[in-house]
Amino acid sequence: MASATAMTAEQHEMRVGPHSKQTGDLVHDGLVLIEGTVVGRIHAREVRVLTGGFVEGVIHADVAKFMGCFRGSVRAVTVLIGAKADIQDADILCESMGMEPGASFEIRSARRLAPNAVPRFDYQASMARLNPVASGQNGYAPRRGNLSVVEGGAGRAQPGFPAADPRDRLAPAMRG
Repeated sequence: MASATAMTAEQHEMRVGPHSKQTGDLVHDGLVLIEGTVVGRIHAREVRVLTGGFVEGVIHADVAKFMGCFRGSVRAVTVLIGAKADIQDADILCESMGMEPGASFEIRSARRLAPNAVPRFDYQASMARLNPVASGQNGYAPRRGNLSVVEGGAGRAQPGFPAADPRDRLAPAMRG
């Protein structure tokens, strides 16, 4: 079996660029690279907060690697904290954790769980958990795609997960 960090042909990469800000829920069936800012919940196979990246919220992944800033909670099979990472006010639940010398961190709680205690990433289960459909409401079938609504960057909304209001898909500068 391939390692948890190895990319397969089925996995896709999603990038939040250095001048981008993503808010809300982000579900991706593959690798998420964060060089900008994400505020909200991230569910993915692998999440990498790169140097210059900032995440405030919740990460649920098979592998979480930190080289940038993070505030919030992580539930992952493997957590790796790089030398330039800045982890503040964090709760970490994982099966294994590695840390390079020089990392800056202030962790409220870190708990090592038994093997297979953290459920592995499941795209459909994550979508169902983050987008519940109440009885009598119109739902939508989840699609795999890139959600890159950008605030303050040079990007624009791209097809992704349908929003409740079509205007929510537009970047703030494009809203009427």
